[in-house]
Amino acid sequence: MSARLIGHMEAHAGTDSTITILNSVSRAVADGLGCLEESGLVEGRPERLTG
Repeated sequence: MSARLIGHMEAHAGTDSTITILNSVSRAVADGLGCLEESGLVEGRPERLTG
């Protein structure tokens, strides 16, 4: 992803929306590489980590 796109996402979306978009992109990349199952990326919005 280009820095311009990431900057646009940060300016116009909340943190949860940005994470959802990045997770979707990551899933698409992992699927294209044939390692989606091994990636551990969840469908939809990932749970927020605490700590």
